[in-house]
Amino acid sequence: GMAGHWWAGSTSPRYVHADSHALVFHPQYDGTTNRTLFVGNDGGLFRTTDARAAVATGATAPCNTTNGSVPWTSLNNGYGVTQFYHGLPYPGGTTYFGGTQDNGTLRGMDSAGANSWTGILGGDGGYVAVDPANTNILYAEFTGLSIQKSTNGGLTFNAATSGITGDNGFQFIAPFTMDPGNASRLWTGGWYLWRTTNAATTWSRASAITPGDGAVSAFAIHPTDGNRVLAAMSDGYILRTSTGLSNTSTTTWANVLPRSGYVSSLAFDPTNVNIAYATYSTFGGTHVWRSTNGGATWTGIDGTGLTGLPDVPVHTVVVSPSNPARLYIGTDIGVFFSPDNGATWATENTGFAYTITEGLAVGTVSGEAHLFAFTHGRGAWRVSLTDCSVTLSPPNQTISATGGSGNTVTVTATAAGCPWTATSHASWVTITGGSTGAGTGTVTYSVAANPGPNPRRGTMTIGAKSFIVSQGSPVPAPCTITIPSGTTLGSAAGGGNFQITASTASCAWSVQRHVGWITITSAVSGSGNSTVTYTVTQNTTGLPRAGRITVNGKRYTVTQSS
Repeated sequence: GMAGHWWAGSTSPRYVHADSHALVFHPQYDGTTNRTLFVGNDGGLFRTTDARAAVATGATAPCNTTNGSVPWTSLNNGYGVTQFYHGLPYPGGTTYFGGTQDNGTLRGMDSAGANSWTGILGGDGGYVAVDPANTNILYAEFTGLSIQKSTNGGLTFNAATSGITGDNGFQFIAPFTMDPGNASRLWTGGWYLWRTTNAATTWSRASAITPGDGAVSAFAIHPTDGNRVLAAMSDGYILRTSTGLSNTSTTTWANVLPRSGYVSSLAFDPTNVNIAYATYSTFGGTHVWRSTNGGATWTGIDGTGLTGLPDVPVHTVVVSPSNPARLYIGTDIGVFFSPDNGATWATENTGFAYTITEGLAVGTVSGEAHLFAFTHGRGAWRVSLTDCSVTLSPPNQTISATGGSGNTVTVTATAAGCPWTATSHASWVTITGGSTGAGTGTVTYSVAANPGPNPRRGTMTIGAKSFIVSQGSPVPAPCTITIPSGTTLGSAAGGGNFQITASTASCAWSVQRHVGWITITSAVSGSGNSTVTYTVTQNTTGLPRAGRITVNGKRYTVTQSS
């Protein structure tokens, strides 16, 4: 019987997404007290706590208003497992949309958050396009030949395939693309190539039958010359023309077969009509190819060894608009990057998932280039392509021993969107403002007083740059020593003492005697307040005598009578 149902927008407790991949019973499932079942499907993860509830049966089960009594709960809660076939950002990069497997065409916005995508077209989604001059004009599709057009920002769609006739062998997910130089021109194809120059009001056939046994699988139009068009086939052929806008149904396009396999994407160097790239999503053989003569011949650029690509399908390639030597490809195991026209490759390592990446696109967000990735099973991603670095003014700073607040560092980044953080690595340096920022900003910090006695240095890290705070030692308080002027003793042997009064506890002193008949019996050096003790021998000279004791040069006179 029917244990659940699926249709777009349903809020029924009987709703569970279709196309199940896995069914797992709870470890303590017993069919009586525990009836929990988990289902993984194209919509994510669902759970029922009553897998043995009554179900609707018979031919009318789909029409039953209750559809049985099996309750389902979505467990996604931010679990991003959407399976994109293709996707693009809008101009400005804060809105983006794409076609997905069994979840239609979805659109997301920065303002709504990562988990607030909404459907704008149902069924299986596919390729998408947006008019950069008027984002109310959108194109999307279902399966096969099914291009749809919206003129009201996705509120409604209507079929946009007028003029395409006959059995044309369109693929399950049929590629179409917008001319980057003219939004009224689009291309699509199956066994033939089709072109519209009036925003899909009507289509015209632009080729004779294509070579081989496959169907069209990819397109590329040069952004500066709409006549320069590349088309690819599912069996490996790559077609080219330099007269794309005037080609007719009798035009045979030049073609070449670099290898057999599924050509998954094509891309032009935006600064050179002769340089182009192609990818193959077939195991074995070379997966990424480069042409320097407009597509007439192709050279494999997978590379070898540690700087080469693994043997995995490659699904998409994009060329950096700001630096055409930089290439990005989406593969079965994530995104790879080449800084040198494909001579060497490295794994993208900025936190991107190691998953099938069907679509890549470069867009601009707040004036900064970003790479958008649309994956088959891990949702959509975005990362900045700007080479972010910062300069600090001043580069370092010296602070007095007394410390203080309101100290500032001006941070200037290479681009307005470049993020940076500031961190103090010294307990006596505290960041009080600007601990994070983007572009140009200010870091404010305070410095505690230096308890001394030595100078010290502390470090802050601001946008990966080290900023050194140097602080001087405190100026010591003046050191003064006070002692009495002296004393008078009798002629007999004996002794005495006197006090040293120091201005600070750290004020050092030393004691010296300057006659032999006086002996110092206490410490002869120290600091702070203290007592000096001494002895004298008997005076047998028959005359009075005087002797000196000095403390830091100050005189204490011992006078001994006869």
